[in-house]
Amino acid sequence: MRALKNFLVDTNPIFFHSNKLIFFQEAIFHSSEVDYFTVKENNLFHIFDANEVIRIIDDSTVVANSKAIQDDQMDDQKVIFKLSNDITIGEIEMRNDSEVHYRQVKFWMDREKTLDLLKDKIRPIRKKSERIITYGKAADRFKL
Repeated sequence: MRALKNFLVDTNPIFFHSNKLIFFQEAIFHSSEVDYFTVKENNLFHIFDANEVIRIIDDSTVVANSKAIQDDQMDDQKVIFKLSNDITIGEIEMRNDSEVHYRQVKFWMDREKTLDLLKDKIRPIRKKSERIITYGKAADRFKL
């Protein structure tokens, strides 16, 4: 996990972006196959442009390794993505919960914290529906 954290912090010499940005692009949007990021909150659908989402998450997070909290834990078991206020918004961890399964890499991001971040950074534009809110560039591209 230390090596993965160091890799994500580095800049990719081919793409001239951080490896973290490239990781988010692949993990969340399967490269560029998905154009929008939609989150349902109660009865509202919040729709964001994929490129804006990746840029905001990349710019707003710092990569670190986890620190042990309990006696049975060890430092550096996870790669964590933290906001400037030291709140963890996502993690990468190695899972080996079962003897019949191979090890798995698990990546997750907190839905509520991610939505709050995006709503804070990208201007909302309400469209025709009371249940759908588009933000930033998604408003121009998303036709209702």
